[in-house]
Amino acid sequence: MKRVTSTITAILFFSSLVTLSANAQDGLVANSRSPMDKKGQMQETTTLAADRSANPLVISKFTNLFPAAADQHWTMIGGCSQVSFLNGGRKTSACFNEKGKLTYSITDCTMEQVPESFRKTISKSYGAYKVIRAVEVNAYGMVGYQVVLESDNDFKTIRYTVDGAEEIQQMDKAVN
Repeated sequence: MKRVTSTITAILFFSSLVTLSANAQDGLVANSRSPMDKKGQMQETTTLAADRSANPLVISKFTNLFPAAADQHWTMIGGCSQVSFLNGGRKTSACFNEKGKLTYSITDCTMEQVPESFRKTISKSYGAYKVIRAVEVNAYGMVGYQVVLESDNDFKTIRYTVDGAEEIQQMDKAVN
């Protein structure tokens, strides 16, 4: 359980630092040098049109999991098929391995879509802050949430998992 929570934590942190490319166009296949693999080597990144070059097994699994998905933009990074899309009007990014298994998905959400206990914690502990972003992360059958808050002086990132809420990042605003 702790390993799964650690993995979700890593994905939540990763999601706060990385936004998947949404610039793919239908029929476009573009190669570029991009993120590093585990050995520090650059990986090939390929932007794919879902109907042409993407792994058919991945497309099938994706369609089953997200039947209402619209505006899909696919990217290959190493052996991972990443897709950004709209799911019920919500921006979502997902990653599938080469066997078609969903590794994780990250979905923008409103505060009304996060668990009530998390909303209460934020209201009680961070009442002076304004919510600027909330996401839901699904990984390995677990769900976690991350909220970015802003005050006059700083930004805070709060994570919520089965273990409860935890402040995972704080950044002061620059004083001019």
